[in-house]
Amino acid sequence: MELFTPRQMRDLDSLTINEVGIPGAVLMENAGLAAVSVLLRLYEHAGGGRKPRAVVLAGGGNNGGDGSVVARHLHNRGWTTDLLLCADPASLAGDAALNWRLALRCGVPAYVVSEDTQEALRHTLEQADVIVDGLLGTGARSAPHGVIARAISAVLEMSVPVLALDVPSGVDAETGAVPGVCIRAHDTVTFGGLKTGLVQFPAAAYCGHIWVADISIPRALLARIGLSAWMLSGGQVAHDLPKREPWMHKGDFGRLVLFAGSGRYPGAGYLCATGALRTGAGLVTLVVPQSLFDLYASKLSEAMVFAAAGSADATYSRASVDVARELLDGASAVAAGPGITTGDEPVAFLTALLESLEAPLVLDADALTIISRNRCARHAFDGFVSRSAAVLTPHPGEASRLLGTNVLAVQQDRLAAATSLSREYGCVVALKGARTIIAEPGGKAWVNPTGNEGLGTGGTGDVLTGCIASLMAQGCTPAGAACAGVYVHGLAADIAARLAGPSGITAGDVASRLPEAQQAVRQGDPSAEPPFITIL
Repeated sequence: MELFTPRQMRDLDSLTINEVGIPGAVLMENAGLAAVSVLLRLYEHAGGGRKPRAVVLAGGGNNGGDGSVVARHLHNRGWTTDLLLCADPASLAGDAALNWRLALRCGVPAYVVSEDTQEALRHTLEQADVIVDGLLGTGARSAPHGVIARAISAVLEMSVPVLALDVPSGVDAETGAVPGVCIRAHDTVTFGGLKTGLVQFPAAAYCGHIWVADISIPRALLARIGLSAWMLSGGQVAHDLPKREPWMHKGDFGRLVLFAGSGRYPGAGYLCATGALRTGAGLVTLVVPQSLFDLYASKLSEAMVFAAAGSADATYSRASVDVARELLDGASAVAAGPGITTGDEPVAFLTALLESLEAPLVLDADALTIISRNRCARHAFDGFVSRSAAVLTPHPGEASRLLGTNVLAVQQDRLAAATSLSREYGCVVALKGARTIIAEPGGKAWVNPTGNEGLGTGGTGDVLTGCIASLMAQGCTPAGAACAGVYVHGLAADIAARLAGPSGITAGDVASRLPEAQQAVRQGDPSAEPPFITIL
């Protein structure tokens, strides 16, 4: 599903009006009618035998004009409807002014909210079965203030469901930031296309269920606006997942070599290998420091465990690469980083691996810290991406180190951070977190809708590393492996949460559900699609 920035949406509106010739008033009418269709679906019978009562809050821009359209149609359908304008009527312009006048001429009870009418506003809101939020649109970037802010605060005091028009008032429709007081909607009807900010947190937590409404913008215009972001779907991921035919054997499903774990973090290697196996790699080899061989060999019966030279404290060393040379030469893909630690020996190991490796590579965790801090390792990585493909899977802290910034800056605009990181390092990046973002150097990016708070526990990132590397070993492109891996990993967590709730999910639980998640995607199971979005 396409994601639009506010500017791209404005450009589409302009092209539709000025080149195609569909008037802005028609687009506004279509938007209002789409919202009305959702209101009728959700609340037509909420009045207990009577028509429902709606309070429509309108601001001074086009979002308020949408609200006027909604109020007019609800009134015509027999709903008790109050239209409250939180702006000076004289300030209205264009289609917003037109639809305010039309609402008045059609007999909609309409009032102007001012500093002196706050108590009356609260009283009116208390009588509603549903509140329609048409205060602020996609152009708002800063915290609401004045009458608008007070109206939002009044809504937040009510126990009345809210339907937001286009975006909940108070969210940044581009970045997903919530800089001040904000409407918390039960449902949001967004017009023309899904906005980038609505699928990123914290704004995503304020949207409720999102309804995406067509308002007659021609799809042929999409090529004109430089579209670069999409939300992942099960349908896309089904296309990205590698084909599996009945006659295929283990050699057809890739040879994956992993460098993960250490004496300090032995679980990382086990979880990474388990994630790879559960995602379907044919042959998985976990290369471990010699002193850890017995530990891993006793735990991993399905993977091959290969003993390599290591350091005295059970971490990898430069010699580990030489000992594993034959494995690396035959590898379809390699993954390195989880739990390897960041001392001198692991730095030397990673540098040597990057200098000599030809197979596609996934780097995570300690490997990312090393290339962000060590000049030689970073130089070796740059050389590697000039001849092969890589996927980086940082969490926000690792991303901040790779970018030379701080976590707050990364989280304030995750889409921009992921695309910047991908361009700077010349490879695919999966910026982990709520709504993980996958970006590639050419500027394309995808937002992942699967996953839940149960993933916020140690080891789930190690499973994801194995999952993505497994898909690369099976022949997926780096971007395809990252998109499919992130999606099915999150879906596996969703399946686990549906069975037992998100609290207490472990990394092993997620790994165990990976085959089920892939099967759901491949079969087109509706439960594999984002549950919080409906396309009208």
